[in-house]
Amino acid sequence: VGHDSLPIGIDEMEGEDAPAQNAKIIKMARDAASGSLRIRGGADHKGVEFQARSTFLFSAINPPHLPVASLTRMCVFQLQELKARDGKVPELSEPDHAGPKLLRRVADGFHDFSRVLEQYRDALRRGKHSSRGQDTFGTFLAAAHLLLGDEGMEKCGHPIGDLSPWGERLAADTVHELENATANWAKCIQRLFSARVAQWKGGSQDTVGELVEKAMAGAELENINPQLAHADVRLVTYNTLYQNADKASQKGDPSAGEALNGVDPETLVLAVSNQGDGLAGIFADTEWAGRGPQGAWGMALKQSPQSIATHNKHLNRIGIAGGQRRCTMIFLNAWKQWEKENV
Repeated sequence: VGHDSLPIGIDEMEGEDAPAQNAKIIKMARDAASGSLRIRGGADHKGVEFQARSTFLFSAINPPHLPVASLTRMCVFQLQELKARDGKVPELSEPDHAGPKLLRRVADGFHDFSRVLEQYRDALRRGKHSSRGQDTFGTFLAAAHLLLGDEGMEKCGHPIGDLSPWGERLAADTVHELENATANWAKCIQRLFSARVAQWKGGSQDTVGELVEKAMAGAELENINPQLAHADVRLVTYNTLYQNADKASQKGDPSAGEALNGVDPETLVLAVSNQGDGLAGIFADTEWAGRGPQGAWGMALKQSPQSIATHNKHLNRIGIAGGQRRCTMIFLNAWKQWEKENV
C-alpha cells in the first residue's frame, strides 16, 4: 500500500483461523479508520512511518471477535442467502459496466457529499448516536445516497425530503455494532459477577453474582462472605458505611457523608479489594489484568458514577480474609437499577 489509500479486501477471515493475526489486521483497520500513523520495520532495520488511510472489507461466515473499539468504527452487513430463480442464481446485469458507472456517480456527486453526510449525521444524532456513531453510519448512508442518487433512494422506499426516520431505524440502542458498547467500569463489574469463586459448596461452585443474589434475597452474610473471601470481595451493610461516615464527620471531614448522599439505606454494598490473588485470577487474560495481585480493575471500577460506587477513603477500608483492604464499594441496588435500564 505504501503511501496510497487503496482499499483492502480480505475474504474468508474466519474466527477459527490465526486469531492473533486476525487481531493485528483488525487493529490496523481500526487505525486506518482514524488515519493513524503506523511504524513498520524496514529492510535496513530502520522504522518506516506511514499514515494508514485504507478502507477495509472483510467477509466471513463466522467472523473473529471484534472488540467494541473496532465495532464502533465498522459496519456489519449480514447478507441473506441468494434465492435461486428457475433453478438459476441471479446474476448482476452488465457486470462489466457497473463499476465504472458507480465510479462516475461518485465523481459527479462528490461535491455534495459533505452536505448529505451532515444531514444523515443530524438524523443519527437524534437517534442518540455519539460523534463516532454519526461518522461511521452517516458515512455509509451518505455513500449509498451518492451511489443511488435521489431517485434511487426514493425507489428503495427512503424519502429524501425527511431523513429523520434514519435516527429511529438505526437508533444507537438497536444496532448490532453498539449493543455491546458497555462502559468500561460496567463491563468490569459484569466480569466480576460472572466469575466463579474458588470454593466448592454442596457440590457446586457459585458465581459472585449468584452469591450476591442470595444475599439480596435474605441469606445471612456470615454464610456468604466466607465464600466471597476467595474472590477478595465482601458484602457489607449500608449501616457499616454510615457508621464510618459518622466517625469521619465527627473528626471534621464530611466527605464520607457526602459520598452516601442519595444512596438507598436498604442497599447491600459489595466491597471489591483493589488488589488480591483471587481477583487477579478472575481478571486474568482480560483488559483489567495486571502483574501479580495488582491489576487495572481498581481503576476501572473508580470510573463508575458516584451513585453506583465509591472509593472514599473513610468508607473503603474493609476486612477481607483476615486482613484490612482498601476497596471500591458498589451499591448493589443502584447497580441492579443501572443494569435494568442499560443492558
